[in-house]
Amino acid sequence: MAGIDNSAILLNSSYQFKGALTENYILQQFHGQFEVEPHYFSYKNQELDFVLQNGMEIVPVEVKGGEDKLAPSFKKYVQEKEPKTALRFSIKIPAGFS
Repeated sequence: MAGIDNSAILLNSSYQFKGALTENYILQQFHGQFEVEPHYFSYKNQELDFVLQNGMEIVPVEVKGGEDKLAPSFKKYVQEKEPKTALRFSIKIPAGFS
């Protein structure tokens, strides 16, 4: 829809809007999967890409479009709130997976 050549997004790892496009893709995958739609969440000058409600549980979600492993707001939220489930999406494959 944006009229951007696919190769600019797929082949250019520093593409300016890769994060936003990745977040949009994940949001579309969540759409219709939960009773309450996912929402952006901010608190104490920090932000989470999405929060999901699964029954009585709140699930924080972090989405990374690049290889950056930093996610200070997400990590702090998980440390402080200790949710049963927390999701992080990125192109990094964890050790032991292929």
